[in-house]
Amino acid sequence: MKNWLTGRLLGGIALAVALLPGCGPPPLEYNDKLAESNYKLASAAWTFQKTLRPLASGQPINDKEARRDYDRLGQTLQEIRSDLRAFGYPYTQPGDKLRVAYSKFLDFEDQLIQKDFAKMLQTAQNNKLAPEARWKAIDDLMKGVEKAEKEELDKVKEAENSYATSYRLSLPDAGGFGGGMMPTMPPGGGGAPGGMRPPGGPPGR
Repeated sequence: MKNWLTGRLLGGIALAVALLPGCGPPPLEYNDKLAESNYKLASAAWTFQKTLRPLASGQPINDKEARRDYDRLGQTLQEIRSDLRAFGYPYTQPGDKLRVAYSKFLDFEDQLIQKDFAKMLQTAQNNKLAPEARWKAIDDLMKGVEKAEKEELDKVKEAENSYATSYRLSLPDAGGFGGGMMPTMPPGGGGAPGGMRPPGGPPGR
């Protein structure tokens, strides 16, 4: 399975922070908040993926669990939106640019959930098809999601690089957000896909 809902984040941004004029949370804290947001979204996507995974080996799935985990994916995205609105952002040009880029990225992810992930759920619950055939169709949808995300992620990377330069932040990985809505392993399980991990480890640790 290719990259599911995540991506490499601003991850362990470190070193000095040169504050520009403006208010809002410190630049480093805002980075950490975005990292945490992507981590939560990745975790919800991984749970949905895990629920469908038995199909790959010809096993049935629990339809109620699949629906529950799909619904939770959309709920997680809405919770992230609300949390970020309350948290705020550095009120500077690079801060606003990153905020807008990430907000548009979440809009795109929402569209994927409503369309592509909904189709994955529908396919998974189609008992007229053999489990392996259902998984093949789902895997094709995953690959399409991964391809579609690249352009949106590139826009976030551009804003991220500008943000890091403006605040003299050091990115451990020049690829930054890279990835998207498709983790290949459980986030936090030995390192999240693409190296995405909020500073300090997974939320709640």
